[in-house]
Amino acid sequence: MSRNRTAMLTLAQIALGGAVGAIIGSIGYFVMGNLLWGKFLAPVISGGIFYAIFVLITFLITYGIVVVCVGESVRLVTYWMQKKTIPRKIVYQGVFLGIPAAAALISMATYDWSSMDMGLFPGTFILSIIRVIASIVSAPVKILLFFKFPPILLYIISAPVGAIIGYRLATPEQLTENSKA
Repeated sequence: MSRNRTAMLTLAQIALGGAVGAIIGSIGYFVMGNLLWGKFLAPVISGGIFYAIFVLITFLITYGIVVVCVGESVRLVTYWMQKKTIPRKIVYQGVFLGIPAAAALISMATYDWSSMDMGLFPGTFILSIIRVIASIVSAPVKILLFFKFPPILLYIISAPVGAIIGYRLATPEQLTENSKA
């Protein structure tokens, strides 16, 4: 496949995956958070462990909806443009890990490293090495956040990018093994 066609495929996957994930995820959050939670469960449960459990369930269901929608839209774009299918397992793994990776990069970019200053503690040298590595890894995100790029767009883009990375880095054995299942 040519470079232009590969670039168009990647951009189409990111655009459709991000749009579908954002729209369906917002609808899922509205249904779970406002309708189910706000109308039925919130008046009954005022706090405590049950409140925390239901908030966690709401988050997990919404996250699962986003993973499935983004993964299927990336697979659909691949089928439309290349007439080949890619395994669900690999795509879902990429989507599942893409969003937490964006959260980690944003956390590293916005973390106040001066709060970790420990004086003459022996681990200070190791901490300074970690600080340099984290600064290098999170530099693109730090630049985007400096120019007021909305963090929610990083999360929207990270899900389809994770899916693309997931299936592009898969070995041929994984692709054939998972396509049989």
